[in-house]
Amino acid sequence: MAELKVYDVIIYIACFGYKTGGYAKIKTKQKKPVHFNYLIDTRCLGPPPFLIEAMKARNGTDEVLQKFLEPNLSKLAEHEAEHLANLIGNWWRKLRQVNIGIGSSFGLHRSVAMQVILTKKLSVLLEEEYGWKIKIIGTYFGSFKSDYKLLHDSFASSVQA
Repeated sequence: MAELKVYDVIIYIACFGYKTGGYAKIKTKQKKPVHFNYLIDTRCLGPPPFLIEAMKARNGTDEVLQKFLEPNLSKLAEHEAEHLANLIGNWWRKLRQVNIGIGSSFGLHRSVAMQVILTKKLSVLLEEEYGWKIKIIGTYFGSFKSDYKLLHDSFASSVQA
């Protein structure tokens, strides 16, 4: 609870793939289900089928993948970031911690790519509009062929303002 005194809002963004069981299987350390305040579905604007297999080997923070997904996901991320900033702005007196879930049936890489784009846009909107000090923690549920530490380090470096 000491962290809440430092930050106005702490936002947890969890990514998952629908094929790995969806958000119903996501549990806290106490084995209780996570209750998301907001869910984002990134199934729309999917990549062509021949690229899905090629992208499965990459994680969502990969620059090549980000360049491909950026045009598709930036419109969705812009819309969701504005909507979330307004919701969090209305919630903030009641809610200091916000849980956001991002799901994709095209693969976990797509929801992680959305997480990276959304984190950047949401942090800018909340800091500029409301002047809040925020902390965004990104996690994912499922498995990549790449190492988790690599994803965590690259995500942390892209989020630092």
